[in-house]
Amino acid sequence: MNEENINKLFEELATKANSDDAVNKAEVETLRGEIADLRDQMARKSQTKSHTADITAQDDDRLAKLAFVKGRYAIEDGDVKATEFSRLVGEEGGNTVPTVFDGEITRGLAKLSPIRSLSRVVSVKANLERIIKMRVGGAAKTKAEKAAYTLNTTDLFGKLSWGTNEIVDQQRHTSWVSDDQESILNLAAELQDSMILNIAEKESDLFLNGTTTNTVQDVPGLTTTRMGLLAQTALTSGVNKYTDVFGQLATVQAVVPATGNYLSDAVLKLRSTLHSNYLQGAVLVFSSDVELALFMEKDENGRSLLRPADASVAGG
Repeated sequence: MNEENINKLFEELATKANSDDAVNKAEVETLRGEIADLRDQMARKSQTKSHTADITAQDDDRLAKLAFVKGRYAIEDGDVKATEFSRLVGEEGGNTVPTVFDGEITRGLAKLSPIRSLSRVVSVKANLERIIKMRVGGAAKTKAEKAAYTLNTTDLFGKLSWGTNEIVDQQRHTSWVSDDQESILNLAAELQDSMILNIAEKESDLFLNGTTTNTVQDVPGLTTTRMGLLAQTALTSGVNKYTDVFGQLATVQAVVPATGNYLSDAVLKLRSTLHSNYLQGAVLVFSSDVELALFMEKDENGRSLLRPADASVAGG
């Protein structure tokens, strides 16, 4: 608050004091208190800061407990900003990652968690409900000229409410700060990278195997689905490229021929069961053992049938 604000408060106080209406004493006292507080703030800001070279053992202990390392600078308790570090810093220190994920952390998660790009990640609570459309209208019809129209069945709409999981990673650390404010290691960046990796691994596990349930409304015969892709109810009977059953995971078994070394052919047959609408953006997700077997397959001349650069693989 500056001097202009103080003058405005004085004018308001004078106006109320000279008003014909009854003076509200409580409001006047409130204004007096605000003016006094503003004066104190201005006085503190105008004080000259001084540092003494006489460092006591108590000061040295306080620095060891409350100091953080950020790049090459020592940051003490009073200088820690909520946007850069944690909101609260106690004697044992605090967290050195932002409380809100910024673009850098989101990009780090996307890079370290390949399954994340295949999933719908919701970061705003208001988006935890979604309208879903069930295609039950069937195929379009033809009619003769001037003939009557035959109505199609209307599509069905339902609501999906996502279940949630909060993924956290907490690490305790001790940092030493030298007198010349030099730091060999950017501790905050290293901890952030470590936490991103841990969160990414947990995210991938939840996206694939998570059993958290999502609530489904207004869809006949279905009340819940699961978060994890592999935790869905498997549909194995009568599956083809036109299969589209909400809440169930269409499953096709790829069988390797009894003779020969053609696991890649089995994968291609599996891919052929996809509808053409989804082939363009299809991503093959293999376990590590299947990925290794695919890359080791060779033709009769010893050349690899599949190379890592040729496939879109997210192994796990």
